[in-house]
Amino acid sequence: MSTGTTYAVLGIGLGLAAIVILWLARVRHRERMLAEILDLPFGERDVPVEAVTERGLVGGTVKLAGKMVEQLDTKQSVKSLLEEAHIALRPGEFLIISLAAGLALGAVLVGITSVWLFGVVGLVFGPVGGVAFLKRKVSARRKAFSAQLPDALGLIASSLSAGHTFLRAIQMMCEESEPPLAEEFGRVVSETRLGDSVVDALDRMATRLQLRDLQWVVQAIRIQQTVGGKLADLLHTLADFIRARE
Repeated sequence: MSTGTTYAVLGIGLGLAAIVILWLARVRHRERMLAEILDLPFGERDVPVEAVTERGLVGGTVKLAGKMVEQLDTKQSVKSLLEEAHIALRPGEFLIISLAAGLALGAVLVGITSVWLFGVVGLVFGPVGGVAFLKRKVSARRKAFSAQLPDALGLIASSLSAGHTFLRAIQMMCEESEPPLAEEFGRVVSETRLGDSVVDALDRMATRLQLRDLQWVVQAIRIQQTVGGKLADLLHTLADFIRARE
C-alpha cells in the first residue's frame, strides 16, 4: 500500500472516530436538555422541544437503523441492555455509533498494517464490542446496586420511623445516595409523579434489574401493603437479612 493510500485510510478512520465522538456529545446534550424539561413545573417550557428531537437526515438515518435493529433483534435485547446500562441511546443510534466505531478501527488498522483483512475485523468488532461493553456495564451496575441496597433500605426505614411517607422516604434516600441506586430509585419517583403507584414502579425496577434481593424486597413490600404492619421494621429486617446473606 502506498504512503498516500495509507494516509487516506488513516484520515477516514480518524474522521469516523470524530463523528462518533460528536454524536455521543450530541446525545449527552439531548439528555441534559430533556432532564431540564422534565424538571420544569407543569405548564412551563423554557427549553425548546427541538433540542431533544432529531430531524432531517440524522432523524431519517436513526429511524432506518432502528428498523434494522428491530428486524435483527426480535427480543429487543439491545434495547433492554441500553436501558439497564442507563445509556441514553436508542437502538438505532447504538447501531450507527457501533458501526462507525468499527469502521474507524478497521481503517486505522488497515492504515497501520496495510492488511485489508484487519478492516473486516474492525468492522465486526464494532457492534460485537459494543454489545460486550453494554453487558459489562450492566453487570457492574447490578453489583454496585446490590452493594448499596441494604444501606438504602436502612435509610428509607429511618425516614419512615421519623414520620415521612414511603415516597418521601425514597426521595430523601435518593438525595443521599450515589448512582446507580440513586438513578434507579429516582426513576421510580418520576414514574409515581406520572400517576403510577410506588409498588408497581418498584416492581418494574426489580424486573428491569433482575436482582433476586430486590425482587424479594418488592414482594415483601407488596405483601405488607396488603396485610398491614410496620414497613420500617420490615425494611430494617430485610436490610439485615441481605447483609447477613452476603
